[in-house]
Amino acid sequence: MKAFIVDFDYDVFLQLVIIVLGTIVVAQIVTFVLTVISKRIVRKTVTEIDDKIIDLFWNPVFYTIILSGIYMSLRILFFGEFVKGFSLPFFQTTLIVMWSVFFVKFARLLFEYFAETPKIKFISVHTLPLFLNMSSIIVWVLSVYVMFGVWGINMTAWLASAGVAGIAIGFAAKDTLANLISGVFILTDTPYKVGDWIVLDNGERGEVTNIGIRTTRIKNTDDMEITVPNAVIGSATLINESGGEVGKTHRVRIPFGVAYGSDIDEVEKIVLDIAVNNDYVLKYPQPRARFRVFGPSSLDYELLVWVESSAKKGITTHELNRAIYKKFNEKNIEIPFTKQDVYIKEMPDK
Repeated sequence: MKAFIVDFDYDVFLQLVIIVLGTIVVAQIVTFVLTVISKRIVRKTVTEIDDKIIDLFWNPVFYTIILSGIYMSLRILFFGEFVKGFSLPFFQTTLIVMWSVFFVKFARLLFEYFAETPKIKFISVHTLPLFLNMSSIIVWVLSVYVMFGVWGINMTAWLASAGVAGIAIGFAAKDTLANLISGVFILTDTPYKVGDWIVLDNGERGEVTNIGIRTTRIKNTDDMEITVPNAVIGSATLINESGGEVGKTHRVRIPFGVAYGSDIDEVEKIVLDIAVNNDYVLKYPQPRARFRVFGPSSLDYELLVWVESSAKKGITTHELNRAIYKKFNEKNIEIPFTKQDVYIKEMPDK
């Protein structure tokens, strides 16, 4: 225990105070000089992100210098190798935590800036949480690994145990992991985004209300929310009605048929007038009437119109169908339906 007993010496204590105060002064001077120089450099730039990075960089540099000065003074004036053997890992761990916080905040600044930059496609407002979480995980995992090395803890056994545990967890939660991985790809690849109208493989159609890591939630036309696992969506063929070059406009198809012998010029004029006078139908692209096929009992047509949002497809279809039916009745244009004639060759014996 004699190696741990230290006689109190006022001169040594005074030297410690002087060194600590001197370290604080040096830290202030160094950070001030660095700040002034960097501020002059970033004045030439247009963006504000470099100013935010400089403000963020000030604290870790300042406290790194102070902690280094305190450690060196304790080692030289008081405890010597004891400080080196025991207190050095403590000081290093403190620095690792402090700089880890800095890098997490630094990554947040960069990703938020990239999300607001239109030129960078793979980082957007919707994928921003994914990149923030991933960067934080990477920084803290590396920090813990370095801390283990600082304290002399062998990582081999820990990594082997983590590998075995990872295999067990992978088999036990393979469906959950598949959903998580699919969620990552959906957030990065962005086949759809919140607010888009999509059609699933089973014909279910709705508006995307939330894209999570594990599931995607869709509100269908019945105002019911459907939760779909991301693994299902990741392996399915989807129709994104809000995508493509048309932007936010959406096509509505109104199929109808008229009897053979009808005046097709009049039919086309009637349905186009109905479309043009509908409040939901856009003027551009212009409505179109298309004669599709000679059906078994009717001339099959399609009225093509566009609406400003996919949410209005239902009400537009309803109003156009009503108007077409009423106008055809008024103009005595027959809407045929399938008929079957039954011929009885002979009556059964009584």
